[in-house]
Amino acid sequence: MSDNDLKLKQRLQPFIDALNSRLSIRASIMNHANLLLDLRSEGYKVDDLLEVSGCTYSRQSFSSALHEAKKKIHDNKIVHKRTEAIEKEEVLDIINKLSLEEWTNVLGYEINERILGTIIDLNLTPEHIVNLNLNNSNKLSNYLIEFKHQNKYSR
Repeated sequence: MSDNDLKLKQRLQPFIDALNSRLSIRASIMNHANLLLDLRSEGYKVDDLLEVSGCTYSRQSFSSALHEAKKKIHDNKIVHKRTEAIEKEEVLDIINKLSLEEWTNVLGYEINERILGTIIDLNLTPEHIVNLNLNNSNKLSNYLIEFKHQNKYSR
């Protein structure tokens, strides 16, 4: 075995271990698709992966299973992004619908319109602010200024 094959075998070890477990070959490919796809993108051929890992699938079966896994990964990313967008919209709706009085009730102290506007602009949730354990509007205002400043430069 060449040095290149030894390095590949080391990288493939989680996949090899899965092949030697009770998992089916297809399940092993699905569970280690990111690793296998990374190796393919680095220039390793399917034949190299099959030979070094000891996988008994044919070249075509392996490629087909890997393609299916890639498609599932892509589909899951799309669903995850859509879910995140929906959740963010729901949170923003909640933030925007709370009145000044409701914010006062949630926080336990009065805030003014300017502070409320800043909270809405920064998309901060009531839960986030309550978890800060700030006990008055001056401390909240100072926090918002600092938060705004930190996020201005981190974007």
